[in-house]
Amino acid sequence: MSGLVPSTNQTKQSYVRKAAANYGVRPTNPAWQEFRNGTFGLKASPVRGRSNDRRGDGQAAGTFLTDLSNAGAIGTELKFRHLDDLFEAMMKSQWLTQAVIQVVTQDIEISDVSTTALTVSAGGAAFKAGHLTRTLGFPTAGNNKIARVASSTGTSITYPAATFTAESAPIPVGASVRVVGFQGASGDLVATTTGGNALTSTALDFTTLGNGVGIGRWVLVGGSAAGDKFAIAACNGWARISAVAAQRLSFDVVPTGFATDAGTGKTIAVYTGDFMANGTTIWAFDWEGQQTGVTTSMYEYFYDTLVNGFTMTLPGGKEITTSFDFLGNQADPIGITRYAGSTDTAPPTFGTMTCTTNVGDLTEGGVTLMGGVNCMSSGSIKIANNIGREPVAGPLGASATNVGAFTVTGNIDTYLADPSIMAKGINNTLSSFTTFTGNNSGDKEGYRWDVPAIRLSPDSEVGASNQARKVSGPFDAEPHPTLGYTMSIGRFWYTP
Repeated sequence: MSGLVPSTNQTKQSYVRKAAANYGVRPTNPAWQEFRNGTFGLKASPVRGRSNDRRGDGQAAGTFLTDLSNAGAIGTELKFRHLDDLFEAMMKSQWLTQAVIQVVTQDIEISDVSTTALTVSAGGAAFKAGHLTRTLGFPTAGNNKIARVASSTGTSITYPAATFTAESAPIPVGASVRVVGFQGASGDLVATTTGGNALTSTALDFTTLGNGVGIGRWVLVGGSAAGDKFAIAACNGWARISAVAAQRLSFDVVPTGFATDAGTGKTIAVYTGDFMANGTTIWAFDWEGQQTGVTTSMYEYFYDTLVNGFTMTLPGGKEITTSFDFLGNQADPIGITRYAGSTDTAPPTFGTMTCTTNVGDLTEGGVTLMGGVNCMSSGSIKIANNIGREPVAGPLGASATNVGAFTVTGNIDTYLADPSIMAKGINNTLSSFTTFTGNNSGDKEGYRWDVPAIRLSPDSEVGASNQARKVSGPFDAEPHPTLGYTMSIGRFWYTP
């Protein structure tokens, strides 16, 4: 006798996220965000006890249910946007986003495109003169572009003449305008080393440019064309902001060889991103598992899960993987009735990032690990939120949950080409680990990962014959002495 059984390839997991104020409260009419994953280890964990009663027949007494929690790891590959809600939870923080307007109702949030302006229902004033914006989703293909803002009001974003083609069709749902950087007028932005490494301006006011420009933010200096990047190549590349003044943007990290360049005749472009550093904001998740491929679909639910740990692994020659460790409270048994009021939200469409084509920058202590003497064989970033859960007197699954200290560790494994990394362990030298993981086509969206203060504990064993000698570089992070945080992530919607 044989039969068909449900397959794991016909399961779907989705979540709704909630703030700490709703921890312990089940969702109302949840819109489940589908979450693509490779392994879903979240499962219910009932705890049973046994009565101490003695029986005269020599048998043990009966049992009872004392607690119900859920826990497990969810593994997936790194993709742009897919994990952004989970990143906020693992960092106990929120994205500081740059200005964006997206059409939710046709022809409302953005209602008109003329040759020089976008008409918006609100929010236009957040787009400042000098901002670079990315427009997407407009019916006329040529209107989906990078363009520099000339001026704005609450209901209008104005650009130079003939920037757009006037749109006659309604502006569809999903169309958007988003800040992705800023650009100086011809000759306005200057690279300087006088008084420290910086960009200076005469006309552009850096203090007006919003969340993409602030202490700790990384920026990508220079565009793809000769006219929007510095003539000195070392003045173009990744830099980290250390101070912001009206006409001076100071950096504490710059490309090797950064020098003075007046930018004569150049309209220098600088690309910026959304930003998040570790904080204290708590986010929880409720999860739905949906099993199809059976006569009647089945559903299972897990509640009040917190991100207890996170690991991102960058293995040479393979895909970039992530794993989130969750700890939660309650669960519903699998059944055929779906949660009341449920609807579904499709996942983003961005693809998997790999260490072969999607690592655009990688440094330890400001020294590149991409080629050169100490190229990296593999690396990782690991986060722990040190969550503790203890049962309490009350309903089944009730608990006292403590969210502990935010800690970051990881590994930087390289080949032993010079002694510099090895020496940092014994000398207790403060170092850093930074990488950009991004798509290699289209808008080249990606993330800038920055662990700005680490201590290495490297070692290099002499293995068997005919093997490359490697350095194992475990590290422990600590709060940066001036930035004040342990880790940050920059989210870039466009890079040249």
